[in-house]
Amino acid sequence: MSYVNPFTGSLAFYIKDFGQRMVYQARWNTSRRRVYPVNRHMPIRVWKKIMPDYKHAAFIAPNANVIGNVVLGSDVGIMYHVSIRGMAANSPVRVGDGSVIGERSTLMGYPSIGHHSFIDTGCTLDSCEVGNNVYIGPGSAVCIGCVIEDGCILAAGSVLQQDVHIKAREIWAGNPAVKVGDVTQEQAEEADALISHAGELAKQNAEAMRLHFAEMPEIFDYAWFVKSCQQIEARQKQVMPTEGRVIPVEAKRFLQPRVAARMPAYGLRASQPSNRMAPWVRNYQDAWSGNV
Repeated sequence: MSYVNPFTGSLAFYIKDFGQRMVYQARWNTSRRRVYPVNRHMPIRVWKKIMPDYKHAAFIAPNANVIGNVVLGSDVGIMYHVSIRGMAANSPVRVGDGSVIGERSTLMGYPSIGHHSFIDTGCTLDSCEVGNNVYIGPGSAVCIGCVIEDGCILAAGSVLQQDVHIKAREIWAGNPAVKVGDVTQEQAEEADALISHAGELAKQNAEAMRLHFAEMPEIFDYAWFVKSCQQIEARQKQVMPTEGRVIPVEAKRFLQPRVAARMPAYGLRASQPSNRMAPWVRNYQDAWSGNV
């Protein structure tokens, strides 16, 4: 068996990592838009030398993915776990000024979203056109070729089938989605309030991240590390259950694994029983392993 010196292995890893970053930097310097970010954990990714245009966006979550031919307008909010994939070289994914893409939403193909619109949580949009001041409810799906004009509302969980055209200020709902009415003034004001609240929430997240990184001193600073550990411990104590709880005897069996809760024929092995309510039931894994 070969042996690798830990110091040599770590040195080789850092040299390789530095070389990869230099290759990325040199390769994407010829990009049509911006230089490829050196930080590997950035949510921005290049696709076929096309860099997303995001410099005017208000907030892009650290765990979001904005890839390829994507153009984000001013004050755009990209929330957590959002995936925007612009894989069409000639047709970019456009998100208008002041629009917000909610958590766990996916934009694929080359959709176009207008200004001051809100795509709520868990939505999927594929090569469609969304107008201005549009609210799309959580869990909705808009298929390829659909057109949603200005001021429309798509109810939660709706599925807009292929090539459906929604006229201005209409409400659609269902699976498949159908028109259920027109947007009243009260509904329009409520949708506008939801969109504005989502935009403010995105700006608050951006400010919180800015303050977090501003408070971070040089890396490997011992005092900052101790302070961070103390803050984490204090937060854990806040959510810890209070001591002195009375736990019924019937419930204690589910808190700790019973390693000796089998029939004597199975032996006293440190294994988790497959059925805590009936631990003597024969386990196929034990039977095949020959431990019965």
